[in-house]
Amino acid sequence: MKIAVSTTDGRTVCGQLGNCTEFLIFESEGGEIVKREHRKMKACYPIWCDSGPSNKLNPFLDCQAVISLGMGQGLYDGLVSVGIMPVLTSESNPEDAVRRFLSGGIAGARQSGCSCGNH
Repeated sequence: MKIAVSTTDGRTVCGQLGNCTEFLIFESEGGEIVKREHRKMKACYPIWCDSGPSNKLNPFLDCQAVISLGMGQGLYDGLVSVGIMPVLTSESNPEDAVRRFLSGGIAGARQSGCSCGNH
């Protein structure tokens, strides 16, 4: 399983998935992390505005889940539409968030969790 974690610095989980230009990709086997990759996008752009699966979701299109501190409803819906599980966490450490997800400590979100009022 591949799990993307939003970040802005490669060390902490990003607060808003739609604002991230970097992603840590964790690959797991048997509930353990076996590989870590750092992916960077050239620029932040509104990946939630597309009308379907596209290369704008490319940073984590090969992942089964995306973990972030928050995300807007449009991005949440876009992830669900392409079969990627949105996961919200309060963890700031990416590896801790992935380990909690793998152990069942956090589950997929049922809604975006964004309360900023801008969506």
